[in-house]
Amino acid sequence: MLRLLLHLSFVLFLAGCANSRLVIRNCSPPGKRTYERQIFLVAGREFSEIEDFKLFVRSLPRGSSLLWDSGCIGYKTIPLLHSDMSIEQFRQYCTQNGITFRHEFGWRPPPFVSRAYPLRDGGFKSLVELLTRSGSLDDRAKPLFEQCGVPYGENLREFFKECAVPCPDGSSIRYDSENARIIVTAPRDSQEIITHIIWRFYSREFDVKMKHLANSLSKQCLASSPN
Repeated sequence: MLRLLLHLSFVLFLAGCANSRLVIRNCSPPGKRTYERQIFLVAGREFSEIEDFKLFVRSLPRGSSLLWDSGCIGYKTIPLLHSDMSIEQFRQYCTQNGITFRHEFGWRPPPFVSRAYPLRDGGFKSLVELLTRSGSLDDRAKPLFEQCGVPYGENLREFFKECAVPCPDGSSIRYDSENARIIVTAPRDSQEIITHIIWRFYSREFDVKMKHLANSLSKQCLASSPN
């Protein structure tokens, strides 16, 4: 009876792994040096020896995948007991058994996320619409920015950069006119400070400055524009 239950549990385990994406996690005891032999945890099972781990890989349904993110360290061999198997040899072993193996390591940039900031009627919205519509202001605009106490930017992105909004490579700032909102796409860890800076523009002090600036730009810099 016990043998039947064990067999049934193993069958159910394999069914749950069918064509699945499995992640290798390190469950070595705290304080264990990262370059020593490790203990892998995969789908709730622990593996400390390479042969046991290879048997497990062979038991997986073809089409499954294994992902091992080893953090900052890029290993040359699989760090299990009695293992001299290189990463490439293990990848080939997985391929022979119909399994896709991927080893990732090293620092990776934080993911980019988008956040929307709605604009109510006022100076901030007027200036954003003007900077978007004009494409790029000419030299006549700079003194007007200075007179109004507003950082100068020849277009929407440059304006936000001058206001200390982080704009690393790959980021974007655009105006969604249909829904009257700004959409900022930037690294996730930058969004908090971006939000803090942008919400200052909603204050009455900034709104008055931007409204006066938008009116001045419309009269002096855009009057002769074909747009």
